[in-house]
Amino acid sequence: MYRFDFGVEHLPEGVTIDAYSFVVSVVRPRVVGGLPVLMEFDEDALTSDSRSVDLRLFGGTLGALYRIACHIDTNENPTQTKIKSFYLLIERQ
Repeated sequence: MYRFDFGVEHLPEGVTIDAYSFVVSVVRPRVVGGLPVLMEFDEDALTSDSRSVDLRLFGGTLGALYRIACHIDTNENPTQTKIKSFYLLIERQ
């Protein structure tokens, strides 16, 4: 499970996440043997304080590098959109 913590660094006191979405993209390689390199997620949840989002990933291809991004909309008026991301390299243990 990965956590995107928008907390104090990105959200002022009293501001919470109203909506969220994820974008998983392949950085390298784009294809393996003519097939796209895929990674998926099957579980996501807003935390109880509504200032972080949890995500569970699965799949992926050995050697592939992915960018995992979380886009949020805040409960402010007007709504603010913020993005946090990280890179994930699939390696053998």
